[in-house]
Amino acid sequence: MKAKLIQISGNKFTFEFDEDVFIQNLERDTNGYINASIVFDDKRYITAEQRKHVFALCGDYANFIGYLQRDIVEYYLYKFAEHEGFNYMPSLAAEQMSRVTATELIDFIITDMIQNEIPFSKDIWYLTQENSKFLYLLTMKRQCWLCGKFGSDIAHAEAVGSGRDRRKIDHTQHHFMCLCREHHNLQHTMGIDSFCQQHIVKPIKLSQDDLKTLGVM
Repeated sequence: MKAKLIQISGNKFTFEFDEDVFIQNLERDTNGYINASIVFDDKRYITAEQRKHVFALCGDYANFIGYLQRDIVEYYLYKFAEHEGFNYMPSLAAEQMSRVTATELIDFIITDMIQNEIPFSKDIWYLTQENSKFLYLLTMKRQCWLCGKFGSDIAHAEAVGSGRDRRKIDHTQHHFMCLCREHHNLQHTMGIDSFCQQHIVKPIKLSQDDLKTLGVM
């Protein structure tokens, strides 16, 4: 259970819990005291969620190539250390990696997986989809932003309109998403605003060279 520390007075700590606590359901020792463990969230260090994120990503990689998850974790820690110029091997253990470094490690892993076309298995729930850098990389690999399917559509966020000659449209002024056929149809059904709000995505602009590479122009 999560709680906010309200006050400290000597050896007395006052907490406010996020939800109601039913005292009668808690375990007591022989003296009648309630047994509890307290873990303080030190914002300087890697969080449990960040560690879970790393293992989820490495699990996808391991499942795709048939390796053990722990081997992929070690592989990425080594590659990340080499990329950053560390003279030591980073560790995911508590108080061994800063929260900032953990964020950079996650970004490094996601970028590498997209560039090497390693599919994400869990609807990319951990991809931090508001990050336009990752959305751009997915788009250039034609991977659906929502499910990771390859060979997906390059979808206009702004309506192009039927009957218009797409060769005469300045596509660099438009915003795009990369969506598989199923999610592309869903986007048209829901409408662009509702779709983006529900799936927490923000369409991006693409350069002329990018649009040519993708065959849009």
